[in-house]
Amino acid sequence: MSDENKNRVQADNNSIAIGSISAGGNIGDVRIQTGYTSEQVAVLITQIRSTFQAKPFDGRCPYKGLDVFEEEDAELFFGREKLVDDLVSRVKDSRTVFVTGPSGSGKSSLVRAGLIHALKQGAIKGSDRWLYATMKPGRDPIGELGRVVSSLASSTNPEDEIRAKAMKDATIFARWCEIALKEGRDKRLVLFIDQFEEVFTQISNEEERVAFLNLLTHAATIENGRVIILFSMRSDFVSNCATYPQLNALLNKQFVQIGAMQPEELVSAIAQPALRVGLRIDPDLIAQIINEMKGEPGALPLMQFALKDLFDSQQEKSGVPALILNDYLQRGGIHKALERHADDSFSKLSKNEQELARSIFSGLIEIGRGTQDTKRTALFDELVPANTNVEDVETIVQKLADARLITTDEAAGKDTVTISHEKLIDAWPWLKKLVNENRDVIALQNEITSDAKEWGERKRDASYLYVGARLANVDEQLKANKLALSGLIFEYIRASQAQQRRGQYRLIGGISTIFILLIITIFIFANLTRKAQEQANLAHAGELAAQSVAFRDSQLDLSLLFSIEANRVADIPRTTNILLDGALARPELSQYLHGTSVAYSPDGKMLAFSDTYGNILLWDVTIKKIIGLPFKGHTEKVWSIVFSPDNKTLASVDTENNIFLWNLTTHQALRSPIVEDTDRISTIVFSPDSKTLLSGTWEDTIKFWDVETGQAIGPILFAHTDGVVSLAFSFDGKILASGGWQNIVLWDVSTRQPIGQPLIGHSEPINSLAFSPDGKMLASGGDDNIIILWNLETSQAIGQPLRAHIGVVYSVAFSQDGRTLASGSSDKTIILWDMETRQPIGQPLIGHTSDVFHVDFSPDGNTVVSNGADDTIILWDRTKLPEIGQRFTKLIGSVNSVAFSPDGTLLASASCATETEYYECVQGEILLWDLGTAKVVGLPFTEHTGPIDSMSFSPDGNVIASTSCKEAIETSIKNYHRCVLGEIILWDVKTRQAIGQPIIAHLGSIYSVAFSPDGKLLASASCGEGIEDTVNNYYNCIRGEVILWDLETRQPIGKPLTTNSGPIDSVAFSPDGKILASGNGDFTIILWDMGTLQPIGQPLRGHTGSVSMVIFSTDGKMLASSATDGTIILWDTITGQPIGLPLSGYDAGFSANSITISPDNKILASGSWNKTILLWNVETHEIIGLPLQGHSNSVNSVAFSPDGKTLASGSTDKTVILWNLDPQFWLETNCQRTGRNFTRAEWNLYFPTEEYRKTCEQWPLEPEATASPTP
Repeated sequence: MSDENKNRVQADNNSIAIGSISAGGNIGDVRIQTGYTSEQVAVLITQIRSTFQAKPFDGRCPYKGLDVFEEEDAELFFGREKLVDDLVSRVKDSRTVFVTGPSGSGKSSLVRAGLIHALKQGAIKGSDRWLYATMKPGRDPIGELGRVVSSLASSTNPEDEIRAKAMKDATIFARWCEIALKEGRDKRLVLFIDQFEEVFTQISNEEERVAFLNLLTHAATIENGRVIILFSMRSDFVSNCATYPQLNALLNKQFVQIGAMQPEELVSAIAQPALRVGLRIDPDLIAQIINEMKGEPGALPLMQFALKDLFDSQQEKSGVPALILNDYLQRGGIHKALERHADDSFSKLSKNEQELARSIFSGLIEIGRGTQDTKRTALFDELVPANTNVEDVETIVQKLADARLITTDEAAGKDTVTISHEKLIDAWPWLKKLVNENRDVIALQNEITSDAKEWGERKRDASYLYVGARLANVDEQLKANKLALSGLIFEYIRASQAQQRRGQYRLIGGISTIFILLIITIFIFANLTRKAQEQANLAHAGELAAQSVAFRDSQLDLSLLFSIEANRVADIPRTTNILLDGALARPELSQYLHGTSVAYSPDGKMLAFSDTYGNILLWDVTIKKIIGLPFKGHTEKVWSIVFSPDNKTLASVDTENNIFLWNLTTHQALRSPIVEDTDRISTIVFSPDSKTLLSGTWEDTIKFWDVETGQAIGPILFAHTDGVVSLAFSFDGKILASGGWQNIVLWDVSTRQPIGQPLIGHSEPINSLAFSPDGKMLASGGDDNIIILWNLETSQAIGQPLRAHIGVVYSVAFSQDGRTLASGSSDKTIILWDMETRQPIGQPLIGHTSDVFHVDFSPDGNTVVSNGADDTIILWDRTKLPEIGQRFTKLIGSVNSVAFSPDGTLLASASCATETEYYECVQGEILLWDLGTAKVVGLPFTEHTGPIDSMSFSPDGNVIASTSCKEAIETSIKNYHRCVLGEIILWDVKTRQAIGQPIIAHLGSIYSVAFSPDGKLLASASCGEGIEDTVNNYYNCIRGEVILWDLETRQPIGKPLTTNSGPIDSVAFSPDGKILASGNGDFTIILWDMGTLQPIGQPLRGHTGSVSMVIFSTDGKMLASSATDGTIILWDTITGQPIGLPLSGYDAGFSANSITISPDNKILASGSWNKTILLWNVETHEIIGLPLQGHSNSVNSVAFSPDGKTLASGSTDKTVILWNLDPQFWLETNCQRTGRNFTRAEWNLYFPTEEYRKTCEQWPLEPEATASPTP
């Protein structure tokens, strides 16, 4: 080292004082930009050593390779101290900070191990008590945002609400953040959005992107907001922000561009971590690395990888690893270490594995459009090419992950895969060549993946399929064998091709028809016109179906009308699906009515509501029809209706201050209306004895009216100074509460004098009051958006106000048991509150399109009624069972099996009759339900001493076979009792008695029984032999068996049919009785020849999990199987091959417990652990409509009725539900729910060429508007 250089370094170091070099501090201010000599490095290392006590090597690797530095790595993160300090100061001044830089410049590590770590250590006063969260946008940024908030909210789960409302409500994220932060104004939420460029590369839906950005910008700019958002983003995407003005404004406020590390910073970044763990490091090595990096800001991952690679190679040597220059150079340095490692790892793969690796890496690249190529996070399922074994792909992914070339993770419950770092794309020549030679193909494949995903999310709507040149391009790439399509994408392209072929056939047919028309005869014109009309109808039906989908979430009544019209235009699978979707959608929204006010009768049997013309109608809630003639008298809008407590009188008030009292028996007014000439009525209420009606006015008065005479009685109460806004009586009638502008007055009814002082807590008008049924509490809701609960003994507020609405609270009401409070608001929602926890119950009820003015409970508490400024009345079903479902609830335990009698008159359900306090079933029972009366007939079958595992009707319906465990023993496996004696009981359906003694069938549980079609044989399936695995606490079945029983002799026929591994979980006879199918624990299905009792050919293979159920179609041509891998496969029973791709509609971790096929073989139904039932179109393999949702626990069994119109389901939730699958019933249900026809304005908008008519016969058409008379 020259004297000149020594002097320069010494002078610079002296200027900043060597003592300032401390853990986490800066190393000098040396301004040499291109490189350092080893002597200069040695001086700085000496300074570093002086700042801490040296220690022996602790065994840790101090370098991260291609991994990011996390918060827990902060003790090894050096070189960016100045930048961290700068970022801390920016956070003090701003609620957003953008950290940008090239790929590989260390943005993520800087924020995670630098800034966030510093904040958590209290770098800003109080920041050690702040909340912190980190996310990447990915392809579901709103969902990720919801999951972030859910992880912070201790007692609530806002994820679903954020996802549901984000597209329309930019405030939802900020509001939930405030809830998570709770009290303490100095508290903050710091959200770090890493790899923010994914907003521009991973999201194809512009509306979703804008909604996500709106959520962020609102949270970051709202006045007095407490959310701080940190962004890291590649600098080549900065210009993308300019498209979004609000985002761009935030970017311009706080923008930090990361540059290359200065040499002294690199010395710190390399040397400090090594010295801190006790390693020896060569100054020559550090100088070499600095010179190799040449001031390149994106080379940090290569540096970290080279150092980790060097460390790993030195660990194999004895003694303390020493990082020296010679070994480093032998391993290739920063520019070759990663390439060498990647090539070595790739070369260890077989030829087939390398081909799969090419496909995998192609799916992990996002081709840049005017920017550098980026890594792409893919779902694992997207990387599995069609017709490729999943295990093979899993093996390759694991090998690549072990080699640190890719990383695996989980997002929203699904496995994801991504390249370990974007630097790999440039640093590995093989990968760079793969990308450059296939740029268009990779871009196309990513585009197809995105489009296929959207198609799947849109219920496989045909309008999202490829056509024309776009499809031709895909076909060309497929023929060139360049595209690797996974399951959903393969189905998407196949569906597009099928649609194209259908279009070509139609085109060819059309041309031929035209040619023949011109050559042969004009009579073909009529046929052509008919076909054209059919095509037009199909197109029109598709448009109407699309409208139904579009309005389903925002305006369900209009959506239902569109579904009915679509089916009327063309009765095709898509419109049938739309009908079912309507019948299943929003089950809590059970009935629309249309009017301006509503009230429940005291007995809950009727609703009174006013239409928009001043008429009052009575609605029978049982038969769901208007009863009797309208109450006619009002000529203006009726804004309030009240029933008298004795259910004899109805009071109504209109906008002209007319109060009518009506006789509920005759539907006639008791007398002329009470006309309030001087005061404007604000509210009316009956006294509990029904003899008096009270009216509150905006002129501060409360008046008492005699119901019998219609005359004012007693003195007028002057209650408030700004109007009486609300009134309520206590249930015992002793107290009257009146709400004014900001206070509540309690009145002694007997003396008409105030009780104590007014209740003060609201800051705005008090719109609604409600006494709890026990009279101990009063609820009040007001213009200040809050609800206050008052203790009537102390006249004090109970705890803090209930805050969840973001608008005026217009109405509050208690359920009759007092456990629930309902509130309606100008934010268009109804919230149900748990009075024990004082927290909202579930999500708000959303259905109104404007302010909600009134809410009330039915007497049984199961229904809430509301009306709003949109002139809509909605009945909300709290049981949330769709109208097409009928629930049987007289069961004690979990329902394991359901079965229809062959004549369709009975349903058998197998459940538990007696449980211990630990929920162990000690008596199983079978109930028979009369489907005509929906009641249990006869006594239950109760001889089983444990849960019933399976059940089946004989073909003639006279016998039921059921299985259970007769005897179980304790095992060496913890908490596991193994069945050692399985029994079958045959029951006489007519006498309800067991036929003879139970058949002791197997030395273990019997999982399935099936009668042969002639009723002479019974097949039972079980585990024949197993081994206890005490290490893994598992009983491993090593031999499955099926026993065939002669029902006349009750003896086995021949030897058991056995498999070599795993239990046999299901058996089914073919309709002709010649084949028995068994679903096996070794993932296979065996078809047994009933003549020879030998397997037919090889086992059917296709599942990757235990086969839980098998069932034949009624014509015997098809076998369906379900397995624990979440798939259902349809098999051709002649060829033994799968029919098309598996039916895959379940998320990871869920599968079908039970499957059944409709008698016409058109529909397959599956019940799952996820509490739902899916219906499948057997021909197209597509899901029909929305899932059937009504159970609150696993669906264990499903069965079709013999006529195919009803599906029965049994669940762990101790209920059976009958689902009406008749499309005509769906149509009728949708008509019933919508409560109206199209308005004239809607009809003219959507059906401009058709004459206005009824869509639903039971509802009236909107009358024509009449011109006002000229004065």
